[in-house]
Amino acid sequence: MPLPMVDGREGLAIFECLDGVDLLSHVPGVCVSWRAATLAESLWIGLCSRDFPVVASAFDAHPCWAPSKEWRDCYRRLVQAELLQGIPCPGCECDIVPDLIDLFATLAEDGSSSDASGSDGGKLCRGTASRTSIPMRATALKIQGIYRQSARSALPGDVFQQIVEETCEEYQQRQYSSSAASAPGGMQESPTHEIALRLEHFLEYFRELLIGNSFVGMEARKLRLLRPWSTAATHNLICVLSDNSQGCQGSLDEPPQVRAMRV
Repeated sequence: MPLPMVDGREGLAIFECLDGVDLLSHVPGVCVSWRAATLAESLWIGLCSRDFPVVASAFDAHPCWAPSKEWRDCYRRLVQAELLQGIPCPGCECDIVPDLIDLFATLAEDGSSSDASGSDGGKLCRGTASRTSIPMRATALKIQGIYRQSARSALPGDVFQQIVEETCEEYQQRQYSSSAASAPGGMQESPTHEIALRLEHFLEYFRELLIGNSFVGMEARKLRLLRPWSTAATHNLICVLSDNSQGCQGSLDEPPQVRAMRV
């Protein structure tokens, strides 16, 4: 039985009592009205604004970052990345997401400048419908170089490089596997190609790196053993990279394992 559309209760308004996880489950899928509403981009724009106001504000401020016709996919990724509650920093107790958005802006701007000058090292990638995105591997290499030169680096440069390379590779492999599973006949492209991170991918990667538990590589497991210190230290790095002079205002005692890494 379709849910009746009465008194202007349509689209998002019908389902405003459901959270993001429920909305992406099979529960609303049994409703004819819901299935019709899912075809409307305005529904997913409204849901993104409701559940991820900081991200929605970034899309408003930077239209080239925002989806054009894939708002549902964007919303799904943000929900599945468990970003509904943000990324709390154990050091300063602030949400790290706004600082990550600032970092994405910095990296995207650097990519635009490099692209305009003809340099491939920081070339800005473009997704479908010209959505701004950044090249994962090239960006990782750039950050590694900055980290090695910074006096505020918390880990030895080689340790940091191993963590970045392994987690980026695992994330990239996941994206390849996911695309291969959803593409007709599977993807023919090599999993070693450079992937472009849109804002929602960028936030998803960092959420997993900072507080997630699904990366299975050895370096990711080592990093988890350094929490909560490693989360606060990474937040501070994010602030440094995005030219936030204040950085993370909290501080946690350095684990003894870190001191051992410097020996």
